[in-house]
Amino acid sequence: MHRLVVILVLLMGIAAPAQSLPSARERHERRMVLSGNSTAPLPELRIAAGLATLLFFDAPLDRGALELEGRSRFRLVDVGERVLALEPLEDLGAGERLVLRVRYSDGGAPEQGVFALVSHASEVDARVEVFRRRDSVEALRAELADARAQLAEQTRELRALRARGAASGPIGLVMEGLVDASGVQGRWLTGVAGATGTAGLFMEGGKAFQASSWTVVSLIVRNGGVGPWTAASARFRSAASGARMEAVSVRMREPAIAPGAKGQVFIEARAFSARDGEVFQLEVGDGAERERVLSFKVTLKARAE
Repeated sequence: MHRLVVILVLLMGIAAPAQSLPSARERHERRMVLSGNSTAPLPELRIAAGLATLLFFDAPLDRGALELEGRSRFRLVDVGERVLALEPLEDLGAGERLVLRVRYSDGGAPEQGVFALVSHASEVDARVEVFRRRDSVEALRAELADARAQLAEQTRELRALRARGAASGPIGLVMEGLVDASGVQGRWLTGVAGATGTAGLFMEGGKAFQASSWTVVSLIVRNGGVGPWTAASARFRSAASGARMEAVSVRMREPAIAPGAKGQVFIEARAFSARDGEVFQLEVGDGAERERVLSFKVTLKARAE
């Protein structure tokens, strides 16, 4: 029993310091350029207890000339030839700022860099590259590295988009099982030329593409009305049974068909269990209100199993 109490006391002693650990902060890596203007606001560096902030300089430092306000409040202050490491013992208070001044040893301009150290509730500067001048060789090299990294990322995104485009093409149809050994049957829609709708809509031709699991109808629509028209919804209705089927997707090649112009409309539906030569009424509307509707009959061929 005595041994158990000792173990519990030791565990409590270990757990207590863990509760005082600093809250998780998002670590940032960034660059800054010294302004050289003594009247400009001091650039801020975000520090946090238990986390080291590393400053990398593009010129050698005078290691003996470092000035840090409240130095006794830091667990780590390590000055190298071009690197400065800082770690405070505790976070700074709200609105509190400590001044840090470093001096360069090569006699170049500006001669020094001055910073304001602050604490942020959720962020800390883990790595900061400091450049004396925006047009310095080191700063330009860093900008070039950034540009190359962005270009590489854009190249990867472009390749991913191309791969996605290929996956949505014929290869994608097969990979997704949308086309089987029976393939796709495409044919012209017959007996529909000149079909009209409300407010001056005319269907001047189209094709139907049928596979075992889907049907796509492609239409050429002329807008003879006074305003632009956009196909937003469509549904099929069997002339024999009256059964209705809403379209899965309605798309257009253009955002809208202008008055007096023609455009293409593509309507996707699930596979029809139609009898050979069954007639369907197809209605294409411009939205939920269906104020301007193109309606006509189409004949779809039954798929051979």
